[in-house]
Amino acid sequence: MIRLLLEGIESAPTVSSVMILIPAAAAALAARQESTAALVGFAVAFVGAAWLRFADRSDQLGALTTAGLLAVGAVFLVVPVVRRLDAVAALGGLLVGLATAALWEPIVGAEFGALLDGLPTRGAAGLALLAIHVFGVAAPIVLLGVVLHVIPDPILLPIRPVMLAVGGGTLGVVALFTAVGRYDRLVGGIVEWVA
Repeated sequence: MIRLLLEGIESAPTVSSVMILIPAAAAALAARQESTAALVGFAVAFVGAAWLRFADRSDQLGALTTAGLLAVGAVFLVVPVVRRLDAVAALGGLLVGLATAALWEPIVGAEFGALLDGLPTRGAAGLALLAIHVFGVAAPIVLLGVVLHVIPDPILLPIRPVMLAVGGGTLGVVALFTAVGRYDRLVGGIVEWVA
């Protein structure tokens, strides 16, 4: 299990992991004060949908369906439709997590490869092991969630409009690039630009 987690952490700076990190970070920012609820919804949906996909228990979502999930998730994160902001943020994060699991093309190391090979027959144990690996891959998002959670509200309050614009705008761009089948090229370009 430790090797699986470490392999996930090692893959965090790769294009494969950035495919997860961009929508997750955007969801956390768009949710503003409810970033924890959004990230929990994202994580639950992402791990569950990835497990269903890689355990051959569901079909791959199409580009338009995935883009639609991203767009609707962004709306829930950006526009508080009810007073229960934490529930709405969790739902928005859940939709973005479902979509992101469909976009993810993981880099497969020895440990993760062995897990994927046996995933269809491992049941709940496979789900738990996949969650451990994803926790490693998403370590930067976990760190972002902790930072957003511990920043006092008086400090965070003035930058919430910027968080909303950056997070919501990023989710809109991801949805658009997904709809036209170019999300992988967008992420590859970002990684090349940063490197």
